[in-house]
Amino acid sequence: MFRWLIAVFLALLLINSLTPWLQRLGFGRLPGISASACSAASGSFR
Repeated sequence: MFRWLIAVFLALLLINSLTPWLQRLGFGRLPGISASACSAASGSFR
């Protein structure tokens, strides 16, 4: 059980440290979601 906790913690730490690098490569957003779709989903219709 303790090994799984450490493994999950290390995986989250690794993902968190690689996030800025991945965003520079274009992996920061989900494909197909535009800004208008996000604002409509949050409830602010313009």
